Amino acid sequence: MEICEIEVAYFWNGSDGTILERLSYVCRDLDKWFKWVRREKRINVSSLRFLVAHLCLLTSSDDVLEEMVNAKLQMNMEVDREEIYWEQRERANWLKNGDRNTAFFHKFASQRKWLNHISCLEDSDGRIVEGDVGVGRIAHDYFVNLLSTQGVIDEEDILLGVEKCITDSMNADLDRPFTKEEIFGALLSMSPLKASGEDGLEMVFYQRFWPILGNEVACYCIDLLKVELM
Repeated sequence: MEICEIEVAYFWNGSDGTILERLSYVCRDLDKWFKWVRREKRINVSSLRFLVAHLCLLTSSDDVLEEMVNAKLQMNMEVDREEIYWEQRERANWLKNGDRNTAFFHKFASQRKWLNHISCLEDSDGRIVEGDVGVGRIAHDYFVNLLSTQGVIDEEDILLGVEKCITDSMNADLDRPFTKEEIFGALLSMSPLKASGEDGLEMVFYQRFWPILGNEVACYCIDLLKVELM
């Protein structure tokens, strides 16, 4: 994980623009780096398997046995890391470590991705819209309309029978400025792997690398909250 932290810090500090643009750059660069790491791991596993096969052909000795044991340990560690990766991606964390199976996790993760994919939606006019852009627009418009107020004719009459339950001290607490600590606390309360945001990053990314990018992210969130409350 230390290597990953170094890479995230390097990509983040080397980016510029708005925070959303910087997060996009980090995602792109991390994706390239991760593909390179996985390719190197596959090459390493293949090399270790070749080494083990070669050692099996040699005359048995203490040195050969020691080298074979070390090679098999390294190879098993790489295989375990691969299985853990697919287990986390598939999110079937109820399985015990001894029941890991990379092929199972790979199939399960691919199946979940297919089931969760929304290929089309029907708009308010009854037309079927396909494609990520169109589907995203319909979903966005639906929830904006659902959560927007339609206006109240006379709110005083509605509130007349509601007993006051918010004290002055409670109201003052609600009106105080948001803090970075509150943003981080809310982040920690979220499930790490439940769902990714529009930036494609899951909560575990922000939770794990908060010391690197937390200050800018918190400031961005606070600015958004200020705009929403104006």
